Amino acid sequence: MPLFDRADLLLQGNPVVNSYITQLSLGKVADAGLLLEHATDWLYEQRDCENNYKAYRSELTTFFHWCFDVAGISAANMGRREMGRYVAYCQAPPTELVGYFNVAQFKTDKLSQSREPNPNWRPFIGRKALGKPLPYSLSDNALKTKIAILSSFYTYLMSEEYCERNPAQLWLNHSRFANKSKFRVDPAEEQLKVFSELQWSYLVTCVQRLAEAESAQHQRSLFLINLMYGCYLRISEIAARAGYAPTMSQFKRHNHSGIWYFHIPRSKGGKARNVAVSKALLQSLQSYRRHLGLSDYPETN
Repeated sequence: MPLFDRADLLLQGNPVVNSYITQLSLGKVADAGLLLEHATDWLYEQRDCENNYKAYRSELTTFFHWCFDVAGISAANMGRREMGRYVAYCQAPPTELVGYFNVAQFKTDKLSQSREPNPNWRPFIGRKALGKPLPYSLSDNALKTKIAILSSFYTYLMSEEYCERNPAQLWLNHSRFANKSKFRVDPAEEQLKVFSELQWSYLVTCVQRLAEAESAQHQRSLFLINLMYGCYLRISEIAARAGYAPTMSQFKRHNHSGIWYFHIPRSKGGKARNVAVSKALLQSLQSYRRHLGLSDYPETN
């Protein structure tokens, strides 16, 4: 079933697709709805380039079909082995999923004027010779394009803290294409995301100027940026959400050593952790609390 309508209708959703995804969420794949939301947001960012948008939505539809209908797993739980199984599926898809001409993924019902998935759409396009279908084949370039699209999507999911790995890139790094430097990415380099000293100085200088110009709003900005950078925090560890609101008393001082640390009651994976607080961050905390008219340091509770 096609999942994503054309770009100008994408955010409206589709009742048929929504019903299908709801059934999946209640059955085989609990986070099917969340994955569709993330995919929709990512696709919408590609709307200005029509060719990219069409290629990306077709690949995501095929990939979700395999995850949901064939393997019965969440895309967030994919690993290199599962990605290999998906590649094998694309290289030899079921004959009923191979079409021989392009059709629109959605069509408008003439009576109700509603948009409906086109039952004639197929995720794989084959070729014919003398009017007879040829055995389906997937070229290396087409396969690389598929993996590149999925790798880009997983990079987006990682930036949204929805998953921790990129199985498409992991598969590529261990595939027969790995010896070609054009397609090889060092996993260590892919994971390394850090500001240079120059970048950090620009960022801090900018937010300090904002804090001086608009103190009521941006003293908080200055403190939050220092807190997130100084403790390597995820957004989810410092932002209020259902069941959690950060408090000043999460800054604690060790009774014996006197060292200050920031307590995170529930980090990714459900575990608590403590992060040591640097002198620079402690000064930022003091400055922000003085701006609020509070004592230099928070007390327990």
